[in-house]
Amino acid sequence: MPLVDKLLTATIRYLQKKQISLRKKSKRKKAAGKKKKKRSQKKTRLRLSRAPKRPVISTGKKTNTKPPQEKALGVVTHYFSRIEVVVIKLSKAGLKVGDTIRIKGSATDFTQKVKSLQIESVDVTSARKGALVGLKAAHKAREGDAVYLVC
Repeated sequence: MPLVDKLLTATIRYLQKKQISLRKKSKRKKAAGKKKKKRSQKKTRLRLSRAPKRPVISTGKKTNTKPPQEKALGVVTHYFSRIEVVVIKLSKAGLKVGDTIRIKGSATDFTQKVKSLQIESVDVTSARKGALVGLKAAHKAREGDAVYLVC
């Protein structure tokens, strides 16, 4: 029985300390709450003084604001930083000079127009699916970045 009594007294002391600390915190919260009320009253005054928004008048014309569609092309297999050239493995579709591509990865995301293509150091105007293609990159790319054709 003395062990049980010691445990009970220890838990009672622990609970009493907790209640004292909770009381102190609640006083702090009440004091902080008063300050917040004053700030919120100022904000509401500012909101009331704003002019009402004007209604949007439609002109009846529908604008074609669809985002450009992207078609998967392949993956970046290598990036040569000194000459800023990207090697792309075309696994989904072909590529031509003049097409717009988007290179997207964890740290990269840019769009550029294809100005020149090379397959094994030979200039070409188009490349088919399955080819390894080299092209000049506008920004730094990383291995594994996805390449999309912007339609």
